[in-house]
Amino acid sequence: ADIFEEMDSGNAADIMEEMDPDDAAAIMEEMDPGDAADIFEEMDIDDAAAVMEELTLDTLTDIIGEMTEDALMDILPGLSPDTLYSIDPEVLFDSLPNVPTEQLLSEEPPQPPAEATAPVVVYTTPSGARYLAVQTWAGEWVVVMATPMPVDQLMIKTKQALTDVETTVDIFDQRPSEAAVSLPADQVVYTYLSITFDNATPEDIELGHITFQVEKEWLEQNSIHKWSVALNRYDPELGQWITLPTKRVREDSSYIY
Repeated sequence: ADIFEEMDSGNAADIMEEMDPDDAAAIMEEMDPGDAADIFEEMDIDDAAAVMEELTLDTLTDIIGEMTEDALMDILPGLSPDTLYSIDPEVLFDSLPNVPTEQLLSEEPPQPPAEATAPVVVYTTPSGARYLAVQTWAGEWVVVMATPMPVDQLMIKTKQALTDVETTVDIFDQRPSEAAVSLPADQVVYTYLSITFDNATPEDIELGHITFQVEKEWLEQNSIHKWSVALNRYDPELGQWITLPTKRVREDSSYIY
């Protein structure tokens, strides 16, 4: 560790990139957090994230406190959600003042009651799907749709018990006519969704929770940061799009969720 602390940070970063992440992390554990932070800021983003993933929580927290926000914005999205959300939120808030707080906090996903059953598929096509939820319970979350890409799961909490709730999702490449205005010009659209319910009115629904997936390749092609992905809802009464609280919850090799 002493040798790396005495080296130019760029040269040290080059060596770290060639090492196994476990070995590089073991050296970082023995270094001054400020010197380690300088090296991380010089490293390839993916290599830096891989090494951070192997650090102890205390060391990772100390190093993050020494890094610039720009570098953290590049590297931290490469961490697994479990690792990111284990970091002291106050440290993340202080180090990333321009990042929405929901991106930095873990989430306990809603859970349906034990007696709830999976929704029944009525139909599913590349352009949409319909599912049937046989029963909902007052004040309880129920899954009403799953898997019609890009929707991974849709849950609702109803104010009263309902039966035979049908949920339809239509997927569009272009803005549907019922959305009278476009999204701001600086927002790149992945897809448009229209979600409607039969046997449930807007007044029946207390809350909604949607998990959706976005292709990593599309994000890279459009130079979109993982933390900037957001779901927008068109409000016909206001005549404008409302950005909903949105956060990354997991990833696989092809998608972020």
